[in-house]
Amino acid sequence: YNLPSKLETIGDYAFAENDKLNNLFIPDSVISLGKYFVYGDTKLSKIEFSDTSNLTRISYGSFTNSGIITIRIPSSVSTIAQYAFSECNSLISITFAANSKLDILPSYIINDCSSLTSIVFEGDNNLVSISANVFRDVNSLERIDFGNAKLENIDNYSFMNCSKLKEITLPNTVKSIGRYAFNGCSSLSTLSLPYSFGNKLP
Repeated sequence: YNLPSKLETIGDYAFAENDKLNNLFIPDSVISLGKYFVYGDTKLSKIEFSDTSNLTRISYGSFTNSGIITIRIPSSVSTIAQYAFSECNSLISITFAANSKLDILPSYIINDCSSLTSIVFEGDNNLVSISANVFRDVNSLERIDFGNAKLENIDNYSFMNCSKLKEITLPNTVKSIGRYAFNGCSSLSTLSLPYSFGNKLP
């Protein structure tokens, strides 16, 4: 489904509970996706953006309970609200395009995503902080790649109970790791910390 080429904002619940929508192309002109804009669209398997997208904001619960399988988030996105991908049980992977402007991953962004295995930041990006509970209880998650992020802060419970996560490499810029950040990561065999981190683990 193609939207008008000059559309700038997609409102809250704009396509919610639509059982006929299978794919959706978001035009470059769109700068904001509303709350729950495709909520409950379980047959919606594909949402596409071009590399020249001007999208800056993905709102609270935007993709909640939709049927998307993979998604590549444009580099222009600087804000993603909580629960943006909550209950997307068909979602397997999330990729952030190179030069991503996103600096904070919000809490519960992928809450109850039971099939998610991979999260990748491509190349250089602006990621600085991972909020509390971002990946908590996502026990299907196997891979996360921060690319060349300037990540500084990993908050409390960030990766708690990611039981299939086997290894993770943290950028040399990391300065703090919160309480129980990796608690319950029962398959984690390799955790590569910055050399300068020394004995600062909580």
